[in-house]
Amino acid sequence: MVSFNVFSAIVTAVVFGTFKTNAIQIGCGSADERCLPIRHCPPVYKRMKTGEHLQNTTFMKEIQLKICQPAVQMDKKTHICCRKSDIGCRMNEEKGVCLLREQCPTLQTSTEEALMVSTVKNLCYVHDRKNYFCCTDQLCSTNYKLCDRKEAFRSTTKIPPSSFPSCPGANGSAGSLVPAGLCSDRSRSNKRSVEQRVCCVPPAQPNRLISHPNAAKLARMSCGTVGLLNKIQDGTYAQRGEFPWMANLVYKRKRICSGTLIHPSYVLTARHCINGELIRVRLGKHDLLEKPACSATTGTGSNVVGCSQQLVQEIDIAEKMRDHMHDIGLLRLATSAIVEGELVRPICLPVYEALRMYLPPTVTITGWGLTEKNKPASVLLKAHIPVLIGAARCGEDYMICAGGVNHSNSCAGDSGGPYQALGVYGNHSRYVQYGIISDGSAYCYKPEHPSRGVLTGYVMDWILNNMVL
Repeated sequence: MVSFNVFSAIVTAVVFGTFKTNAIQIGCGSADERCLPIRHCPPVYKRMKTGEHLQNTTFMKEIQLKICQPAVQMDKKTHICCRKSDIGCRMNEEKGVCLLREQCPTLQTSTEEALMVSTVKNLCYVHDRKNYFCCTDQLCSTNYKLCDRKEAFRSTTKIPPSSFPSCPGANGSAGSLVPAGLCSDRSRSNKRSVEQRVCCVPPAQPNRLISHPNAAKLARMSCGTVGLLNKIQDGTYAQRGEFPWMANLVYKRKRICSGTLIHPSYVLTARHCINGELIRVRLGKHDLLEKPACSATTGTGSNVVGCSQQLVQEIDIAEKMRDHMHDIGLLRLATSAIVEGELVRPICLPVYEALRMYLPPTVTITGWGLTEKNKPASVLLKAHIPVLIGAARCGEDYMICAGGVNHSNSCAGDSGGPYQALGVYGNHSRYVQYGIISDGSAYCYKPEHPSRGVLTGYVMDWILNNMVL
């Protein structure tokens, strides 16, 4: 039997370093367990961080029995056997799950070699000679089984619960109480409530497109995939290539507004961002103050700035379109954006009926607007904020509202940017734009009101009608 003091030293070594013994098992005996660093087994790691092992000898013995030797030693830290359902990880201060590269949507564009450059940050464990990486996609981290399969996203995949209230549809089917403009006639239940909201039942065919010819054309386009992320940065700052659809609007005079590339020839933004001073859009930009190392011009109206993969495209605007009813606008570019690289790619729109009537519980906002210190951000910022239903100042059916007190918020300069989240898009997981930022709190350092915008699904017909594809 190992004495208490000796075993405490052993466990301390397990937490903060390596542990060597002749009795370590090779791999794990159970098919439901994986041999991995202790930090990726939260139920054990959290207890050890609180110092429980210093008072609980039973817990220490349990740890000793779990210590294992992985078949492939990629991490020098001590490994233990952990149940697959208990495995977890953190990156950029965000909760993640451990998946194969091809199972994680935001890792699919990275190569195995690139991810293995930093095994401590990216790699969870190795099993059956396959590398499992930390995946922080919200869709995967909240619905692990959705991603942990050989074919991660199939046509039968169900969309997670919506922020819209649930309601009983016809014939006992479950639906969502949504603004009438988000529900097609063929998905609408005969039950209608006040304020023009209807009980909308998801279609039996998950991949059924909304009835517009341009919807099918957008659905065939590659969208919603992130670029190659080369390094890990603080969670407040977006990584270069993390949101490759972000557009910085360029004016003759100093002003900040954002937009999103929704097609190589179109940028979606807010109506109040469009005026006579707006001259072009800048794509692939990360730091507004960063000076390019070199530049080259390709084609009329398109200036491509940068070297290698670090390309910034500045493209003139051929046509400005404004919706007279809602705060949204559309910009047709003079030349099509180059979207084959890592830094410029379009985001997906809710062109499927099921997506149009769906609203995620949490969205991500991105932009170069004012920070809590009331100063404009030079580097693209991001924040995850909760979606609010029925909040004060958010009574209009066309609105999306998020954030508010005790949460990050959109600020002046973020207008025209997206409310975005990973969603089941066709047979894949992709970033979908659920709203366009219209306004935020008047005082970002003390947000008293939620951020407000226009639901993308509510204005999809106007968007598609004004696109020539």
